[in-house]
Amino acid sequence: MQLVFKKILCVVFPCLFFVAPLHPQPQDSAALNEAESNLYFSDIDHLHTIILDRLKQPGGDTARYFILDEVRNLCKNEYDCLQRTYSSVLNKLEGEFEHFAGILVAKEMVALAEQHKDIEAQASAIGRLSAIYGFTGDQKMRAFQQAKLWSLYERTGDIENALQTRFGILEGGVWYLGEAAETLPALEDILEQALEKGFTDLANRFRIRIKYVCEEHGFDDKFAEQVEALEKIPFSDPLQASEIHPAFHAASGRGDLLLKEKKYDQAKKQYLKALNIFQSRQTSHHDVWLQVYALFRLAKLEWERRDVSEAKKFLDEAYAIADETEMHDRAIMQLQMMTEIAEAEKNFEDAYRFTREIMSRQAILDSISGGFDMEKHQIQLQRDRLEVEKQNQTLELKLNKNMFLAMIVIVTLVALLALGLFIGLHKQRQGKRKISEQYDLIQQQTEQLKSLDAAKSRFFANISHELRTPLTLMLGPIKSLKKGNHPPQKQEQLLNLALQSGQQLQQLVNEILDLRKLEMGKMALNPKPTGICSFFNRYISQFESLAASNSIDFSFKSTIKNEVTALLDREKCRQVLHNLLSNAFKFTPAGGQVKVTLEMEKSENTGNGKPPAGTGNEFTNLPIYQFQLTVSDTGDGIHQDDLPHVFDRFYQTARPDATAQGGTGIGLALCHEYVQLFGGKMEVESRLGVGSTFRATFPLTLTESPAEAGAEPLESVPVFPSLVKLKNTASVKPAGDARPTILVVEDNPELQDYIRFILAEKYHVITAENGQVALELINGELKMEDGEFRRASLSSILHSPFLILSDLMMPVMDGYQLLEKLKGDDATRHIPVIMLTARAEARDKLKALRIGVDDYLTKPFDEEELLVRIENLLTNQAVREDMKQEEKSREKAQLEEVPGLSKEEEEWLEHFEAYVQDNLASDTLSVSFLAQEFAMSESTLLRQLKRLTGLSPKKYLQEVRLARALQMLEDHTNSSISNIATEIGYANIQSFSKSFKQRFGKSPSEMISD
Repeated sequence: MQLVFKKILCVVFPCLFFVAPLHPQPQDSAALNEAESNLYFSDIDHLHTIILDRLKQPGGDTARYFILDEVRNLCKNEYDCLQRTYSSVLNKLEGEFEHFAGILVAKEMVALAEQHKDIEAQASAIGRLSAIYGFTGDQKMRAFQQAKLWSLYERTGDIENALQTRFGILEGGVWYLGEAAETLPALEDILEQALEKGFTDLANRFRIRIKYVCEEHGFDDKFAEQVEALEKIPFSDPLQASEIHPAFHAASGRGDLLLKEKKYDQAKKQYLKALNIFQSRQTSHHDVWLQVYALFRLAKLEWERRDVSEAKKFLDEAYAIADETEMHDRAIMQLQMMTEIAEAEKNFEDAYRFTREIMSRQAILDSISGGFDMEKHQIQLQRDRLEVEKQNQTLELKLNKNMFLAMIVIVTLVALLALGLFIGLHKQRQGKRKISEQYDLIQQQTEQLKSLDAAKSRFFANISHELRTPLTLMLGPIKSLKKGNHPPQKQEQLLNLALQSGQQLQQLVNEILDLRKLEMGKMALNPKPTGICSFFNRYISQFESLAASNSIDFSFKSTIKNEVTALLDREKCRQVLHNLLSNAFKFTPAGGQVKVTLEMEKSENTGNGKPPAGTGNEFTNLPIYQFQLTVSDTGDGIHQDDLPHVFDRFYQTARPDATAQGGTGIGLALCHEYVQLFGGKMEVESRLGVGSTFRATFPLTLTESPAEAGAEPLESVPVFPSLVKLKNTASVKPAGDARPTILVVEDNPELQDYIRFILAEKYHVITAENGQVALELINGELKMEDGEFRRASLSSILHSPFLILSDLMMPVMDGYQLLEKLKGDDATRHIPVIMLTARAEARDKLKALRIGVDDYLTKPFDEEELLVRIENLLTNQAVREDMKQEEKSREKAQLEEVPGLSKEEEEWLEHFEAYVQDNLASDTLSVSFLAQEFAMSESTLLRQLKRLTGLSPKKYLQEVRLARALQMLEDHTNSSISNIATEIGYANIQSFSKSFKQRFGKSPSEMISD
């Protein structure tokens, strides 16, 4: 029975709440004269009586077209009168539940509004027609009319009615297609749109409809959610017209929730509250239906808790209202429950009577539904359409006759035009293809030029590093010697250092010249009888001390007998061995392995070999052996992208993640060329992260002649500084040593020694050969060596005066990577860093400055300039440390924690810095002027800057001015010292030069001359 009730509710309620907002009503009588007004309303009342009497006559006009005739006779085809009258008649028919007659009137209203292009009246009529179809149960036609109405509202921009209609269309899918789960989210979305647009009354009606959907399909949580939302509406007292339905459903919905919980007394109170809203019978027939709804709910509640008398009382009252208003479907609903009660009481006589009454009323409903001759009406519409089509066909034939010849002409023209377009498009495509090919070629050439430019930049950066490092070790000691005041022992050390660096430069130049000779085909071999084992043993043994100092397992294995003598170009073989071993040790970390293997086997051309180039006939027909030199390591390995190019001249890796390791790209290329000159080949195998193996294979001609006497002694072979790596000197600082500590990160041991020589008098110096070792020293991650822990070496000085002087291009971890690690860690961010490098380009400086470097020096550097810059940085660090201690003391006194700079402080400091930078040239820029400009006293400004920067206002201004001057001098933007001084606010050039030299160790004129 409850299901039947809900199905009736589903048919009726979409129509109750989704009709057009206002129906056209007869014009106010003030617009008509008194006589016309009285006559019109008299005629309307008479018309109502005639129509209702004819409709109630048995066997009357079932087509009901007489209604239209009566209205036309009254209004004489006057549009306003027709609309007013049809609307009045339709209201009367709806009140009498004459829905099928109402359909005819509503359709006529739609047609009339369409004819006069009255969109507002058309929308209202379609809305009413849709509602009536809903009452009759013709949901197909109702949905069709709603879709038509929605399209009309969308076209006219009526958002409120468009939302309302769209909601009704979607809701139909819930009730008649069972698409509740799919449609409910869309209904809730339309509800949200109504709330966003401010359509409060419409949103409340949506909530009522969603409540019914949730109740019917078992969405209990959402049902309760909508009831709670209705209860939160601030209702007036007394209720306004728009508040009646929400108030009713808030009360009845709460009753439904309580009834599900078996809280009968509380539920009954809510149903009675809802019922009281409609106790006055003057409301419309829609509201009477809700009154019947409340009474039925009360009867259901009482029957559920088996209070039969109360259930019957509510059923009788509801039945009386339904019977009086001829709501046969509602009466059937009451009779079904009355039948159920009678059967439960075994009162079969009443049950039979109720059943007969149900059948009788159902027959009445069937007769009402069958009274409207829909087929006849559709046939008439079809006839009208056929007549229109016939007329259109006649016109079309006439047009076809006139257009036939024109069509032939048009087709011909179109064909010619298409042919011309095809030819034009073909030529255009050919042109585009050529342009595209040219563009692709230009793009390819552009990428190649970019690649070549990048390779050139990398090559010159590396060659600059290789040249500037020995230049530093030559020019620095020479300048130091010129200043004098050194004891003889130190003078000899400085001279030896300059000499070794000169030899290294000479060797680099020789390698470049040898490559040029090889390229021109002018390089000749100089083979001499040589004891193979003794020769290679002699040069390989030079690397044993290097292996020991770097904790590398170095081994040498030979399968060649000691007495074997062969023709060998000693210098070139020595250079091949030297370059291969240098690379192996350079890229092998501590704890790794480097292996050298010598092997030789007899060649197939034994006895028929040709003597090596440059030898005489005395060596003809000597036996030839295949010699193989293998050098393997457990270093970083070579990336697969770089492996095919390792023997290319001047090749540098193009990988963006590669560290800046230096090198010219000459050594391996020279080895490859030498081995080819020997008649052999050079091969390489490598795995990234595992290691590399280089293998040189070339023929050797054995000779019985003894090795030449007077072979070069070991001392005469230049041992280049790059081979000798000193052990880390991270020793514990002697007790009582108050000198600040400097960590020098440099992969060249001679440069390490030279920097220590410069700094040792004023500073405690420790060294690391790359960024990774430096980080391990700082973080205390190195293991015990020589009986002392490396952890103890730096942990005690990280927060004392401490500075890092780092090279840029190093293996394993370069200077950029080290700087990023230091400045990205709160524990090491405070440590000042000076970047000492051979890369002097502006973009390299900018990259380091963006990461956070504190100062930047290029090789070769001036000894005094380095000392001054270190002293200034350590002084600034000490001032900041004092400020931090002072701040901590103040915080402790105030017993509160103050975090880092607040957002407001950062913004103030940025504004202050920008103002100072913009006004550096101003004569008035002073501490007092800044205090006045920023609305604070000089003492307040002093405290503010001290707290935020660690510098006093005067010191802060000086730092900003001198930094700007240094930038201008380095960029060569102004060659006049007086102009630079003026631009940064110095009136006296001598004062500017003195301050600049104190800060940077060089005068402005020296900077310009450099």
